[in-house]
Amino acid sequence: MTALSTLSTLQRSLAMRDAVTRTDHALQKAQQELTTGLRQDVYAETGFRAAQSLDMRNRMERIDSFAVNNQLLAGKISVMSEQLGQIRTSVQGFLANALSLAGGGEGAAAVAREAGALISAISTQLNTAYAGEFLFSGMSTASAPVKDTSTLTQLSVLPDGATGAQMQAEMDRLNAWFALGGGDITRSDYVGTIYGGSTEGLQSAQIDEYSRMEYGVSANDEAIRQIFKGLTMFANASYDGAASADDRAAWIEEAMSSLSAGVSGIQNREAGLGNQQSLVEGASLRQKNLSTIYNNRVVEIEGVDGYEAATRFEQLSAQLEASYKVTVRLQSLSLLNFL
Repeated sequence: MTALSTLSTLQRSLAMRDAVTRTDHALQKAQQELTTGLRQDVYAETGFRAAQSLDMRNRMERIDSFAVNNQLLAGKISVMSEQLGQIRTSVQGFLANALSLAGGGEGAAAVAREAGALISAISTQLNTAYAGEFLFSGMSTASAPVKDTSTLTQLSVLPDGATGAQMQAEMDRLNAWFALGGGDITRSDYVGTIYGGSTEGLQSAQIDEYSRMEYGVSANDEAIRQIFKGLTMFANASYDGAASADDRAAWIEEAMSSLSAGVSGIQNREAGLGNQQSLVEGASLRQKNLSTIYNNRVVEIEGVDGYEAATRFEQLSAQLEASYKVTVRLQSLSLLNFL
């Protein structure tokens, strides 16, 4: 007598359920790969090449962080350059007016008013902040670089009928006050009274993995101090009462010389900012190109063939659909239908 091997209904049901589950998981995987274009399980399917892909992704992440920081840095430098350009233009306009108006009397008073207004305007521009940081404070970006302006407009007052010696002594005092002509800026009255930023140097930024760049301009810069000195000398018309016309002319010439030196210095700082901007743009371009290379490498390792994924998806869909149909068909069968 031959023995028949039988499979219980429960076993058959569990086996079919397991097959449907596996097919469903495979279908979901195919759908994800078809949608993303990338393998679902890179480590299982690519072996040691997955480590290369991970390395490429880490490099891309570092590059992306540099890209974000460089974008912020480029914005800072651009705003600094814009503010310096406006300061330079304003001082150049003042120089042209002062040359024609400082001839005495009401002209000197008009120049004094304009100088005072320009001191205030330049101070406001130097106190410009970007992304929550003061731009012209050196490394102390949380502190306003110009903390007082009223002192500058009243800093230089000459006695009536000031002699040449008195006026020269006042010019020497101003040079020392602004630390011009070799003075120690960290011990100057300008730093103690006007400047509120850092005297330790400018800001610096890491623009790529191998390059760190010092950038910016400080309100402590000699060009700024020269401009403030020249405007201070014009901000009070007491020089108009000098003992002699020659002494008065010497005062005006010294003030104009300081302003001209300041304008020249600002132009140099603008050129420096332009060079810094070029370095940042160059680094950003290199990082963009590298990011593209790394991304292409990741796609090469992790990517799936779109046609193959679509074909697999269709096959699995048909297989799963057939399984569901069989299941429904079996569930509808009953011995009672044949009795």
